Amino acid sequence: SNIRYLDWTDVPYNVGRALIQWIYTNDTPSLSQNDTSETLESEEKDNFVLTLMKTAKKFNLLELMKTCEEFLVSKIQV
Repeated sequence: SNIRYLDWTDVPYNVGRALIQWIYTNDTPSLSQNDTSETLESEEKDNFVLTLMKTAKKFNLLELMKTCEEFLVSKIQV
């Protein structure tokens, strides 16, 4: 009677895909500064990474959270 499951209903497809890729390969090519496989605009990519970081927090994936945070911090210009 105590069924436990992961609720992915509020996770966008591209974020869920990146999350699963990271879980299985420990790699997120979409976070690479030189990624040419995706044609996301800078702001769109930042929003994607922020959503990925929030989702990683939801599932307590601390290493992925840190990776996302480092990516976003590296984009800050003083």
